[in-house]
Amino acid sequence: MLNNCFCCVILWLLTSSFAFADKGWFINKQDNEDNIRIYYRTLATGNVEFRGEMILESNVHSCVAILRDVDAMPSWVYNVKHAEVLEKISEYEAYSYVINTVPFPLNQRDSIIHTLLDQNPQTLVVTINGKSVPDYIVKKDNYVRLVEVNSYWQFTPLNKKYTKIVFQGYGEPGGYISADIANSSVFSWLTKSELWKLPYYTLKQMKSEIRKDKYQKAYFDFLKDPK
Repeated sequence: MLNNCFCCVILWLLTSSFAFADKGWFINKQDNEDNIRIYYRTLATGNVEFRGEMILESNVHSCVAILRDVDAMPSWVYNVKHAEVLEKISEYEAYSYVINTVPFPLNQRDSIIHTLLDQNPQTLVVTINGKSVPDYIVKKDNYVRLVEVNSYWQFTPLNKKYTKIVFQGYGEPGGYISADIANSSVFSWLTKSELWKLPYYTLKQMKSEIRKDKYQKAYFDFLKDPK
C-alpha cells in the first residue's frame, strides 16, 4: 500500500501544471528525484516572477527555523553573499539586510527586507511574506540598492512529518540596466532562461541544510501542529 506522502507527491505531480496554467504560470524545470518543480510567469508590469515547489521531509517548525536563521542564509540561498537581521520587532516581524552576488561586470546588489510571518488557524499553513524597504538604512556606495523585491514562502503541513514548500517572488534588477533593456524581449528571454536557478538551487540546498539538528529539533510555541 502506498504511504500518504508518496500519494501526495504523485497527486501533486499530476495536477500542478494544469492548476497553474490558468494563472499564467509556465513550468521551467522539473526534478522528480528531489520533488522540485519550478514555474515562471510574466506580470502586467513586465517583471518575471518565479515559483518553486517542493515536498520536504521536515515539519513546519523546522521550515520556520531555517528561514529565521538569517545569518546562515548564504550557505543555502542561491546568490546570497551576506544576510543579517537589522531589527526583530516580534516573533512574527523583522527587518533584514541582504547582499546578493550578480555576474560581472554588474555591481553587487543589496536590499532591506521586511518580513511578516502568519499561520492560518484553520489550515495551519504558514506564510512568510517579504517586501523591500529600500530607505530603511542609508545606501552604501559599493552596492546597488534593490528598490523592489517581493518574496513569499508558504509551508503547508501534509502531516506531522512532511511539508509542501512554495518559494515565490520577483525583483527589479536595479542599477544602470535601463527600462528599455529590462523590458526588451532579449532581456526577458535571458531572465527566463536563468530564472529557474534561484528557486531551484535554493530549494535543493534547503533540503540538505534543513537536516541539521538545530533545525530538526526546533520548536516554536506560537505555531500549531497538525493532529
